[in-house]
Amino acid sequence: MSVMLAISPKNLAAQQDTNATTKLSLEYLMNVEVTTASNRPEVASDVASAIHVLSREEILQAGVTNIPDALRLVPGVNVAQINRNSWAISIRGFNSRFANKLLVLIDGRSVYTPLFSGVFWDHHNVPIDNIERIEVVRGPGGSVWGSNAVNGVINIITRHSLDSQGNEVVASVGTEPSGSLYARTGAVLNDDATYRASFRLDGAASSDTPGGRDGNDDWRNAQADVRVDWSLSSIDDLMISAGVNAVRNGDLAQVPAFTAPYSMVEEHETERFGLHLLARWDRQYTEDENLMVQGYVDHRDNEVGTPEAQDARTVVDFQTRYYRPVLSEGRVHVGGGVQVTKDSLDDPTLILSISDDDETVYILNAFAEGSWDFLDDRLTVTAGTKIEHHSISGTELQPSVRLLARPAPNQTIWAAVSSATRTPSRIENDGTIRQSVIPPGTPQNPGPLPATIATVGTRALEAERVIAYEIGHRARITPRLSTDVTAFYNDYEDLALNAFFLGTSVNNDYGSPFVEISNQINNAGSATVYGAEASATWEPWDDVRMRGGYSFLHEDFDNTSGVVEGNSPRHQAFVQSLVSFGQGWSIGATLRYVDRLDNVDADGYVDADLSIGWMPMETIKLQLTGRNLFTDGRREFGTENETFPTILATDLERSVFATLRVTF
Repeated sequence: MSVMLAISPKNLAAQQDTNATTKLSLEYLMNVEVTTASNRPEVASDVASAIHVLSREEILQAGVTNIPDALRLVPGVNVAQINRNSWAISIRGFNSRFANKLLVLIDGRSVYTPLFSGVFWDHHNVPIDNIERIEVVRGPGGSVWGSNAVNGVINIITRHSLDSQGNEVVASVGTEPSGSLYARTGAVLNDDATYRASFRLDGAASSDTPGGRDGNDDWRNAQADVRVDWSLSSIDDLMISAGVNAVRNGDLAQVPAFTAPYSMVEEHETERFGLHLLARWDRQYTEDENLMVQGYVDHRDNEVGTPEAQDARTVVDFQTRYYRPVLSEGRVHVGGGVQVTKDSLDDPTLILSISDDDETVYILNAFAEGSWDFLDDRLTVTAGTKIEHHSISGTELQPSVRLLARPAPNQTIWAAVSSATRTPSRIENDGTIRQSVIPPGTPQNPGPLPATIATVGTRALEAERVIAYEIGHRARITPRLSTDVTAFYNDYEDLALNAFFLGTSVNNDYGSPFVEISNQINNAGSATVYGAEASATWEPWDDVRMRGGYSFLHEDFDNTSGVVEGNSPRHQAFVQSLVSFGQGWSIGATLRYVDRLDNVDADGYVDADLSIGWMPMETIKLQLTGRNLFTDGRREFGTENETFPTILATDLERSVFATLRVTF
């Protein structure tokens, strides 16, 4: 339970959130309570995982406007913008537009799409002013969160409505984003309940391809959210949140054609609509014993432009967990749940067809974890597993063992061995993808008909699996300096990156006959990935904080076509400074380096962001932000020629925008 719940809303009925970026001490950041690593509250400095907490203060002072740009501030996270509305985001390799080994949550609600396996980042653009913090766990989280938490978990945690009282309006205008408007109101419902309601409208103009063509990648987003927090009793708390959003954007896509030149670039438009309702009940029996029950309904309706198809999906999820001490030095954490996903994919095209238009998938899960303290609490051993049954891919076991040692005050050493799985996507199970057409009368296709190479899914596909080995050291060197270092080695097997030849046939389903060369996905792929991540936070003075991070990554793919090998930078680093002055002035500056991406032909770069804030009075804040100040057009990711869908990358440009925050 958050300490915020101990304050009665009636004592804060007149409180207004001034959005002054309160200075959070280094001690607070190291001892902040987190939930993502183990799905229960625990102190960040005592977590036996590579975890980083990005605070609200850091997000606001950096002047970022969306979740992907906020994640650039987290050590070890790879963020690459493809065009104005699409990103490739991953942890520890395998980056792609639909990076499929990263679980993303909003208040514990999964936004991972089973269609392609990945996240539509343009569709889940949580208003920055609604975020309390972002917790990022690098490394497997399958023993707690289940399938698809293979290389990491990102949990976007929104603010308690008690901290969002009063009214606020935030307006931005600039070159990119071209404009945004956010409005929020919060009030007390009664002595035990508060609420927050917000609305956001924002947009971004289209950018250009490296050849100078308009990228057709403009982005329009409208989103409304409401959250209610209710203290039912001295030990019971209820949170209810709901939201609705609509997105319209576009892109340029390279698509196959039956006539010369047998490939063309088309403009595609995408419209997305979504709504969700989430409820969570927490009962805190004692400081060390609690029960949580959570359920949500999430509906998504996508008119997808690449490929051209109508995708509708409804997810109903129910989970519960219970945590309590056992014996004298132990604790047990158990839970389970069920998820039902019903989807429908209509209007198949040459690019994508699917064998079963409608599908309902059931996932049953249960987990158990135990922790024990030894040597006067200087050593903690945690072991647990999650068992999950997927109605298509079967049953998976995802165990982990973690050790946490405290050799000295303000210092921890941890190690972990864990396993996690990724279940096949809907397309991998039932879809057929045709990426290219081979012209007739060529050495590759001497016949009279054009030919396509089709990748065919199968329900015989098994889940991908990783066994991960990690070790880390976390220390507070001085009261003003902390460090965090992690090394890892991941061994992947049963990767669904290969295809074997099925046969050749003539297809007459799309008007013009063509030869179809079919290759079926299988689990023949394997890979090893290893690397290290290091970060440090230094506060030389009370009003100055410096943060830095560096990560090294090596990927070695075996028995695969190398689809995503080389999509992630071998080296990346950043330095960030947050400075507060008298008379309400503040500066946030970030310098970052990202290595070249060989597979998608994107050059390495050094770039900088700068944000200057001024509060002339307690209820008004002005902020001027410049992003990508060293560039005049570059590609961060390039075009994924070997993956689907193939959208053309556009140039990222220097941008400047101004923001006004008013509370009343």
